[in-house]
Amino acid sequence: MKSFRPQFSVSLVMVMVMFMANLVHATTERTLYSFGTYANKDGMELLCKPAVDAKGNVFGTTLIGGTYNAGMIFELSPTPNNQWAETILYEFTGGSDGGIRRQA
Repeated sequence: MKSFRPQFSVSLVMVMVMFMANLVHATTERTLYSFGTYANKDGMELLCKPAVDAKGNVFGTTLIGGTYNAGMIFELSPTPNNQWAETILYEFTGGSDGGIRRQA
């Protein structure tokens, strides 16, 4: 009679967990929100990967946009009608606050 090999069973369980994780994380891509244009000072050019909180709100930063056109921090929140609402949390000024200073 063969003895049970714990190492093999642990490896098999890990492979199964990794396979299931891939199935769970299989997603499709879709546009949540389309930013406006340069003319209306809406955000453009995402600066980094957006973050998502536990409520499903999406937070990110842009390189261009805002009142001073030096970038901004935004939040996208799901609405009851399956749309997304943008809230501008901060507009960089291009000074010491970390915004990009634009030449005229």
